[in-house]
Amino acid sequence: MPTNGAYTLAGRASRARDGDRTDVLRELTIRNFALLEVACLHFGTGLTVLTGETGAGKSIVIDAIGCVLGGRTSAEVVRAGTDRASVEAIFDLDHDAAETVHA
Repeated sequence: MPTNGAYTLAGRASRARDGDRTDVLRELTIRNFALLEVACLHFGTGLTVLTGETGAGKSIVIDAIGCVLGGRTSAEVVRAGTDRASVEAIFDLDHDAAETVHA
């Protein structure tokens, strides 16, 4: 099972029942967000499970995803001793969703 620091990622290949493509998060890069200096997570096809011990940072990853999706955040998420945080995401979108994003 691949790991990234304190995070364990487990993926299982699957297809949508109706054969349609689904929009998925492929990669998430987090810099100076909360306690994380740098974390780069790569997501495979299918179900991804984020596991770890208490305090490993699972909630920080979920908060970063919320931030990159347009959720509200505050300056408190910037890691102590740094002047800015960044969260970058790469999505694999179907054609209709991609057209909506470009609009």
